[in-house]
Amino acid sequence: MPESSIWPEYSRRNGESETQWLLRALLQSLECLAAEAETVIRAYPPEIPVADDLANEFDTRVQQARRCVEEGLISEQALKSIETVLSEISQMTERRDPSMWTNQALHSRPEWAAVRRLAREVLATLGFELEPPPPWSGTSTPA
Repeated sequence: MPESSIWPEYSRRNGESETQWLLRALLQSLECLAAEAETVIRAYPPEIPVADDLANEFDTRVQQARRCVEEGLISEQALKSIETVLSEISQMTERRDPSMWTNQALHSRPEWAAVRRLAREVLATLGFELEPPPPWSGTSTPA
């Protein structure tokens, strides 16, 4: 697990192995999912569809997380708890409801509230407190 803040860098840090970077990127993605809607919306450029990007990025990071287990950075149980968040998002995707993938939905839909709750629970299980993404700086996007 990272010993310092997972923010603000999105790229690999000096001295960080690729797998450590993958774990930090996964944690950043979880933190974005756990953050309040307005906080995460402000972390993205205005032209980015935030809900869509959150889901796609998290899916990618979970697929890469197996390496973190193989190298002992997280446990198999931790990965399973992370996958519960992905399962919730997958269920949302299967509904094929475009209204669920708007900035307004991030604020108002109970499905997104459930994702935030699950992401916070997983972060707590992993020993992390909520560390929301910083506002968009004009140079990169979260996770």
